[in-house]
Amino acid sequence: MSFDSEWSQLKADAAGQQSAHTRLNQLAAAGGGEDGGKASDLIVHQDDLGAVGHEAFVLHGELQMCAHISNHLDHSKKSHANDDELIAASLRNRDGSAVSVSEISKMVK
Repeated sequence: MSFDSEWSQLKADAAGQQSAHTRLNQLAAAGGGEDGGKASDLIVHQDDLGAVGHEAFVLHGELQMCAHISNHLDHSKKSHANDDELIAASLRNRDGSAVSVSEISKMVK
């Protein structure tokens, strides 16, 4: 027997052994679960949903609180930068030169 004829025979045998069908991977209907596998595995009670909803609400509040703190820190930083600019401007003479130490001492007294 030649290679081509043997190869053709092997392909024909393999094709004859395969059937065209779809197989679903799933749990068998009998057994499994407390009701014989008739219901799904996920059971949620109203109390459980309430607890999850409460935790989500608390988390949301904490995230709004973090955003509020962040906004306040940004505002404080900008406000202090503006104050520093005003102080620096007040310690300059009209020509832009720095005010002398003796002048600053007179302002403090």
